[in-house]
This record gives sequence, C-alpha cells and structure tokens, in this order.
Amino acid sequence: MESLTRLEQVSTVNDYKAEFEILSNRIKGLSEKNKLSCFLSGLRDEIRLPVRMLTPSSLNDAFGLDKIQEQYVVSIRKPWRNSLTDSSKFSPESSLLKPRQTPSILGAPRVSPLARLPYHKVSESQMVERRKKGLCYFCDAKWQPGHKCARPKLFLLEGMEFGESSGEENIDVTREVVVELVEVEAKMASISLQSMLGGGGPKTMRLIAYIGIKKLVILIDTSSKHNFVDIVVVARCKLHVQLG
Repeated sequence: MESLTRLEQVSTVNDYKAEFEILSNRIKGLSEKNKLSCFLSGLRDEIRLPVRMLTPSSLNDAFGLDKIQEQYVVSIRKPWRNSLTDSSKFSPESSLLKPRQTPSILGAPRVSPLARLPYHKVSESQMVERRKKGLCYFCDAKWQPGHKCARPKLFLLEGMEFGESSGEENIDVTREVVVELVEVEAKMASISLQSMLGGGGPKTMRLIAYIGIKKLVILIDTSSKHNFVDIVVVARCKLHVQLG
C-alpha cells in the first residue's frame, strides 16, 4: 500500500496508469474510491488540479480526463512560430516589409500659378494716399470703373474699420483681404475695389443698417454688377443667401 501511495507520474499518463494498475492489483480489498484517490494524488500538478475540479466518479473517467488535460498542456508548451519571422523565410529585403510604390492616378501635383506671382503689401496709409490722388492701388495708372492693371500681381490689403464701434453688437469687419488681380473672362462678375474697401469714390454710397440689434455697414457702388455679403454677417445674423 505504501508503494502505491508514493507512486508519482514521471512521464506520460499512459505510463503512470500502467504502473498504477500493476501496484493496485497486488493489493486485495482496495475499494474503487481509494484507488481513485491514490491515482489522482500521484498525477502532476498541471494535470491533477484541473481533473479534480471536474470530480471524476471512477478510475476510467479520471484516466480519460487526464489524457485530455495532458494533450492541452503539451499544446500550450509548443513554441509559437510566426510565419513572417521564420528564419527560413524572412529576409531584410522581404517585399512584405517594403512599401509599394504605386503611381498616382492624378499624376504629379500641379503648382498653382498664383504661387509664382509677385507679392506686394499695400498698407492703409498707402491706400488713403492713392485714393486722394485718384490712382489705382496696385499700379500708377489713374483709376476708373473697369480699370485693369497691365501686369497681374498678388497684393495683400490691410483692412480698415468702417464706422464707430458701439459695443459688442457691432460686427467687426476689420480683417486682412487677399485680392487676386488676374485676367478674367468678360462673363465673370466684376466688382469695384472702391466698394470692397469702403472707399469714398464719387459713385460709392455708405449706409448704416440694423438687423435686429446688430449694426451693419452697407456699401452701394453703381459700378459693381453683383451683390456681395460677408460670410461673418450671414452667420451672425442668420441670413438666407440665394445664389444667382
């Protein structure tokens, strides 16, 4: 009996069961319950503990559960192999690690012609001086309705504030405006620079209007062919704009 209680699993479950049956058959009068207890106590810890939790009722049930647990332990002890990092297949020049260079269906990016135009900044004082002399803001020619500069350029105009401030309800119209002077087709909209910048030309009229409690500045220029409204005014006054 002592040799049976000291028997421990040192190899596979099959070998352990064979040794256990040889020793248990030598002992007469040993009950099935005692055999089951001795059999479970000699198993390895990684097999015995999970099998005990399942409470097998007989020696055959315990043996079947031991085989299943043994296969599970063997499977989790196998080294994990990644097919991408296998030394027989992996190389630094592997195409899996290299980004593919695919030509763009859009072709090479286009460079805007505006990026090559000369840039010049016109200050507020320069605009006032040129307005007094009746000159164009961007060239030395006399300004008149329909005037076009001889050479297209890109200018940055420093915005001016219209009217006097009357608190938070007034809408600030001071901002920097980029004006692009390029040749356009005759069918495109034309707008007077005097009306855009609030100039006091002979054909420009400045009006003060209110939408609710918000104070606005309206410029009427008879030389302009279209109506323009600031997107800030549209957003703050919640106006509905109908495009022509």
